[in-house]
Amino acid sequence: MNIERLEQRQAVGAWRDELQLAAWRLINGAAKGAREGLEVHIAKDASILDTIWDPASFTYEKIDAPMKAVLSGALDGLFRQAAEELRMIAPDYAPLAEALIASAASFTFPAVEAKSAGPDAQRDETGAATKGPASPPASAGSDGSRWASVGSYVANNRVASGAREWGAWLLDTVSTTADAASQKLQSGVGLHDRLRNSASERIAIAWMGERGEPRPLMSQVVALVDEVANDARSMSL
Repeated sequence: MNIERLEQRQAVGAWRDELQLAAWRLINGAAKGAREGLEVHIAKDASILDTIWDPASFTYEKIDAPMKAVLSGALDGLFRQAAEELRMIAPDYAPLAEALIASAASFTFPAVEAKSAGPDAQRDETGAATKGPASPPASAGSDGSRWASVGSYVANNRVASGAREWGAWLLDTVSTTADAASQKLQSGVGLHDRLRNSASERIAIAWMGERGEPRPLMSQVVALVDEVANDARSMSL
């Protein structure tokens, strides 16, 4: 058996293992940073509706976006360095090194599908359907009654305007107090853990899982490195 070829095969095996481990460390590090950022959002923004009814809508984007921001550049740098190391094992591996870089550039990252704006987009902050400006009352038969109606309309709208301003202030004050109480309640009874568990599940399945649809990022990395390593070792037979 050719000793040089055997050494190349062993070097490729070590290269494969080190690259996969380095990629795992990058993804795991990005996940740790995303979870730390999520804690800030949980403390400030999480509502009881988020924690009880739909943790995924609250957590997925807050995990996916920062992880993609970190890994899109970090993985590219890692695989370019790995390609150089592959060339150093044997010059014959240069085409495989180029294919490695090109394939790594096509990794797909987990992402939450954007929801299209529905009828709710036409509602105001209180959830009520948006209405146009109120129309003045129909004119009365005589000028006197008409001006009386207009005067009543203006006066009523001034009262309504003052009531709305007072109501908005009161609603804001109550909302602030309620938010603080909600955060304390959720933290005290463990509801925030539902958000943390949702984030951990997203990372474990969509980012670091072995299989799934769409394919998890770590699974894409492992498959690519295995394929290039197998082709390189075949060339050393």
